[in-house]
Amino acid sequence: MPKLTNFTYCSAVEKDKAQNGMINSLGIFEILCPDYVPGALSFGIVFSIVGVDYSKNNVIKVIFKKVNSDNSIIDTKEITLPSPPNKNVDIPDDYKGFNMCLDFRNVVFKENGLYVTNIYFNGELLSTKEIYVKGRN
Repeated sequence: MPKLTNFTYCSAVEKDKAQNGMINSLGIFEILCPDYVPGALSFGIVFSIVGVDYSKNNVIKVIFKKVNSDNSIIDTKEITLPSPPNKNVDIPDDYKGFNMCLDFRNVVFKENGLYVTNIYFNGELLSTKEIYVKGRN
């Protein structure tokens, strides 16, 4: 059964080619603080999912929105994750998975308040992560 094991909001994400594709989170956020609201801010998210069935392609979708709103600010639509080329890795099925990073540029916030990231895996809501947004000025 898939589950989210890590999740971080950060100022930027990068893949470290020198470290065999390791993902680095830069400037971890506990809240998002654009200079002004309304205003824009760039940020990223990094997360891990384990319990992934490698025998098939999997699909992920991420939606970011204000809590209790029907309108999404970010909707990645469905992203197909192909099965890794080496499916026979000798680790238990509950720990097979992947790390993912998404970078969101110039996201417009119209008001302060609580926002949420919903992560869907193979069509089902896997996890919800909240973050508060407050303009600095």
